[in-house]
Amino acid sequence: MCLEDYRRLARILDAPPMFLDLLPFMVKPDEVSILLGLSERKTVKELSSQLNQPLDFLKSRVQNLYRRGFLKKEVDGEVYYSVKSFRSVIDRHLAEGRTKNLKKYVGALAKYLMDTHVERAKENPYPGSKVLPIPQAIVEPVSIVIPFENAISIIEKADSISLRNCDCRMTFNNCNNPLRTCIALNEFSDELIDRGVAESISLEQAKEVLDEANRHGLVHQALYTDWVRGRFSIFVVAVPVVVCI
Repeated sequence: MCLEDYRRLARILDAPPMFLDLLPFMVKPDEVSILLGLSERKTVKELSSQLNQPLDFLKSRVQNLYRRGFLKKEVDGEVYYSVKSFRSVIDRHLAEGRTKNLKKYVGALAKYLMDTHVERAKENPYPGSKVLPIPQAIVEPVSIVIPFENAISIIEKADSISLRNCDCRMTFNNCNNPLRTCIALNEFSDELIDRGVAESISLEQAKEVLDEANRHGLVHQALYTDWVRGRFSIFVVAVPVVVCI
């Protein structure tokens, strides 16, 4: 495995050039060919045929990469995998505490996430959330901050509910509020549970999380809404008010 293979991987992941030297700390040389092979969605059997590697060996490696947040998993008769974007990979690494080998890069990666988040919010007519300077008039759609009763109503309609550490507090380490406050719903919840990074919880347990948020003066915020189907694929609670001076 040579540097050119990592460069190819960086292009497939759409990684900024400034982070090219980061990839060898995240991906082992023998994993690069697997990720390159999954630049388009495939079953593990198809990947095995393409790479001429044993099926059982690849099943283990692919599952490991999936659990670490590098791969998207889709079930359509068979199980298909494909690579996620660099931004999605970094988002999961920081939010899930996978930073042991990235220490000198963590600050730059957190800034990259915030900068790209703001840019996406500007381009998206229905952004998941947005950082607002204060004082400044609110003149365009922002994230949905909702009362307790509305939060409960949304969760009651979910097919799957899971709980994990707060993505923002894990990524930015910028407050001392309770950490175990991030609730995911539906498809995203299923993925997090499947990857072993969130625990499945009941509706009553979710209500207890919301109660705890209320006691700490935190707001309930709905993010990443599927506006077309009217479903919440992720719902984050217990968000502190952020004031940018």
